[in-house]
Amino acid sequence: MEFASIFLRGNKFAAIKFNMSATSLTVTESSDQQKLEPCTYVLVTSAYNEEERIGHTIESVLRQTVLPLRWVIVSDGSSDSTDKIVRSYAEQHDFIRFLRIERAPGRSFGSKVRALQAGSKLLEGTNPSLIGNLDADVTVGPDYFESLIVCFEQRPSLGIAGGFVCEETDGEFRSRRSNRSYSVAHAAQLVRRECYDAIGGYAVLEYGGEDWHAQISAQMRGWETQAFPEFKIFHHRRTGEGDNLLRHKFRQGRMDYSLGSGALFETLKCAERLPEKPFLLGSLARLAGFFWSAIRRDGRPVSAEFVSFLRQDQRQRIAALIKGSAIDPAAKNQPPGQPPHQENCMKKRNRNLGDDPLSLLGRLISRLYTWYVQWTFPFVSIGSDFWAHYSCDLSRMVAAYMKVGRGVKIDQDVWLSVPIVPETDDPIIVLDDGCKIGRRCMISAKNRVYIGKDVIFGPSVLVTDHLHAFADVTVPITFQGITEGGTVRIEEGCWIGFGAAVICSQGELILGKNSVVGANSVVTRSVPAFSVVVGNPARVVKQYDPVREKWVLGATGRSGSHRER
Repeated sequence: MEFASIFLRGNKFAAIKFNMSATSLTVTESSDQQKLEPCTYVLVTSAYNEEERIGHTIESVLRQTVLPLRWVIVSDGSSDSTDKIVRSYAEQHDFIRFLRIERAPGRSFGSKVRALQAGSKLLEGTNPSLIGNLDADVTVGPDYFESLIVCFEQRPSLGIAGGFVCEETDGEFRSRRSNRSYSVAHAAQLVRRECYDAIGGYAVLEYGGEDWHAQISAQMRGWETQAFPEFKIFHHRRTGEGDNLLRHKFRQGRMDYSLGSGALFETLKCAERLPEKPFLLGSLARLAGFFWSAIRRDGRPVSAEFVSFLRQDQRQRIAALIKGSAIDPAAKNQPPGQPPHQENCMKKRNRNLGDDPLSLLGRLISRLYTWYVQWTFPFVSIGSDFWAHYSCDLSRMVAAYMKVGRGVKIDQDVWLSVPIVPETDDPIIVLDDGCKIGRRCMISAKNRVYIGKDVIFGPSVLVTDHLHAFADVTVPITFQGITEGGTVRIEEGCWIGFGAAVICSQGELILGKNSVVGANSVVTRSVPAFSVVVGNPARVVKQYDPVREKWVLGATGRSGSHRER
């Protein structure tokens, strides 16, 4: 069976022909430039007694901006109304196929994969670029699969991709704390066809973990895998809800052992997940399952090469954990391209990391403190890859009015303050994705301080939206309280230099996108985007004009006129 697809490779269009048989896949490329065609996809879903949720899942797919060529829904021995619901949709929509298979009652991870394999037989003749799995208890946004397709078209080396799983908490869907960009959830993922054939599809595993197994198998063959946090998967039944939760955790521990996870990595992972429900007991049950299999010397359904590759990856993550950094899955598999002198510098730097063992102790303490804060403090919300130095001054009261994005770093001796209890439940301090707050910085918010994406604070920066009151010269300032103040908004990509202060006494102070505040400057009013400001009070000394696409000198007056360089 042959079919053709077209992918973007570098700056060229390459036509790729696939010759498929039951056991092999031959790929040939044509150098002739042709019109780029979008990737197509198919879906397979295994459903067991999902009458309460399967209708929502189907409606979610019907709303997609790009529909699948075919969607096979397999009833895995359901005894409720699942079959009836799926049949009714299949009769109305030609691309939906229904298949029922019989098996012993009860939930089983092995039977789920067998159901997916059985459903795959109904995909013949569709010739897709991508093969997807969609669980029967999730929904996704209307552009979910179209967005993933774009990622595959832009990155030919991307083999497996998906989104972040969100679960309902207090009436609101929030990203699951265990989400990681390097771990692609099976709930709603797409796999490039060549990658799918290279790994042999999803493996039937006694304790589950078919998504993990597929991901490691793909990486071993040079494919990239990534979960994108901006693509949301709404999970309508918490993991393990269909089973006894402690038994589910124990089974997960046995799964980890069966796939070759290392004992140290497993212990650290369980320690990180202590706050997950059931608190403490869940992690202990998972760890018990792992060591139960280890004591029994259970066999592993994976090769020695698989175990070696997995443990090497885990050792890298442990090293990154101690150093307070993260492994970027997108960069991890990039081909080497650094100049030789940069590679030598990096090697020398890495060797020097081991010179002072005591430096690792501080990093370890900070990592433990970060876990404690992340899991126990009542943040409005907090993203993954958060890190805070153990010396930072952050109270639970302040955390209750903070919203923290992904990849936020807070260095040593930082003070985060909310001087009075607000009359609102909305966040007062917002640290958006990728913020880096340098050592000895202070952020004090009475009304609202917003720090945008990828903003960097140098050391000793002050940001405040209020001042100490000084209305009566006969009364000590300490007894006069604080002013009404205003709000501060520092937009994305800004750099605040050493010792600078951003102070809003009233109204709204906005520091425009990608602006720079020089060292020891005092900003008291708004600054336009793409500007460089210095001095006390700070003034614009340089600004980029995106309309004329050139740098100009700072504004000569409030009218915003400029003098060209």
